[in-house]
Amino acid sequence: MVVGDSIGHNIKSENLVGLDNIINGSDIFIFNLEGVLVDSIDNIKACEGFPTHQSISVSNSSFVNYLKKLAPVTIANLANNYIFDCSSEGVKETKRVLTENSILSVGAGQDLHEACEPLFIQDLGLAFVSYNFVIKDLVSADTHHGGAATLDACNHDYNSLKVEKGVDLIIASIHLGKWYANIKKEQVEIIQNLFDSGVDIVIGHSPHMPQAIMATKDGNIAFFSLGNFIFRPDYEMPSLAH
Repeated sequence: MVVGDSIGHNIKSENLVGLDNIINGSDIFIFNLEGVLVDSIDNIKACEGFPTHQSISVSNSSFVNYLKKLAPVTIANLANNYIFDCSSEGVKETKRVLTENSILSVGAGQDLHEACEPLFIQDLGLAFVSYNFVIKDLVSADTHHGGAATLDACNHDYNSLKVEKGVDLIIASIHLGKWYANIKKEQVEIIQNLFDSGVDIVIGHSPHMPQAIMATKDGNIAFFSLGNFIFRPDYEMPSLAH
C-alpha cells in the first residue's frame, strides 16, 4: 500500500486511531513523510525552514507510533522540500526516530552519498530510489551537507542495480509538482525517462491532490500524485486537496 503526503503537524492523536483498519493486510506500507520528526530541540540548532518559500512542517516523533506496525515492512520517503526544515540536524534526527521505530527510509541523508543510497528489500527483490524536485537549491544534499536526494545528482544506473544486486523491481518516488490536479508536460517527460532508464514503478507526490495514473504496454505504472494522507498545514488548502 502506498499513500501520499503525511506528517503529524497539527494532527491530534485521536484522529490517527484506526489507521490499522485502513492499511491492515499490506505486505509493504510506503508513505511520504512531508516534514521533520523532532523528539527534542536539544538535538538540533533551530527549525527555521524557508519562510519566504513555504511553511514549516515539523512533528513530534510520536506521530510514527501510529504508522510503524501497520505492515511487515514500512518505508518513509524523505526526498521532499520539507526534509531540511531543521537543517542537517533535522535530517539526522528524523532518520534516528524512524530507525528506532523500525521504519525504513530513503531519499535523504547527511551528505550526497547517504541521500542517494538506494533502499533494498532483498527478500522481495525490490529496490527503492527517491528524488526531490521542489526548491532543490535550498534543500538538496551535496558532498558537504545533508538534505534531499535529486535525480541529477544521484545519477543512478538502474540496470546495474538489477544485475549487481539481483533486483527484480525498481520503484522510484518523485516529489514533483505544485497545487494542481492536471498533470504537466514536465511530469510526463521525467516519468517516461525513468521508465526508459530501467525504473518499473513511479510513485509521485507534492501537488497535495490526486492526479492521473499511467500504465504502459511494457507493464510500467506511474502514480503522478497520490495526494494527501495525513496532512494539515498552517494554511487553507484548495478544496481538491482535502
